[in-house]
Amino acid sequence: MPREQDTLERRRLRAAEDAPPADDARMTVDTDVKERWHSVRKQDRTWQRVKLYDIGEPGWLYRWLYPRDPAKARRRVGHLYWKTFKNFILATNLLFFGLVFTALGLGCVHVCSETDRGWALLLIGGLMLCPGVYSCTILFRYVSCYRDYTWKILPEPA
Repeated sequence: MPREQDTLERRRLRAAEDAPPADDARMTVDTDVKERWHSVRKQDRTWQRVKLYDIGEPGWLYRWLYPRDPAKARRRVGHLYWKTFKNFILATNLLFFGLVFTALGLGCVHVCSETDRGWALLLIGGLMLCPGVYSCTILFRYVSCYRDYTWKILPEPA
């Protein structure tokens, strides 16, 4: 049995006739799952249709991101993980550390007597904050399904 069929056999839900005996109350059978198909490219450059199972309705976050088609927002969030994870990590780190250094710089300038160190932290925080806000805005608008926004706009991290 090929590997693909083996994994599909393990993922297949058990039908009602394969249900456990009635004395085992912990096991449940779910036969109301909708069937979906997905095309997968194999190593020999041919396509194979694979049966997938519906994972349920999108949650409130996806409905908030794009109310007209929450499943599209769910797919785009998946793209952030599978296609542009480096860009996502870089954008969130630049935004976070830019905010931290800016807050520390403002604290040093206004509260402490070390104004030179505070201005240096403000400069570093501002230099990190600008690309962080830009990148996170583009990624948020991509996930929110705005037209003409894609993760391909962002430069590739080294």
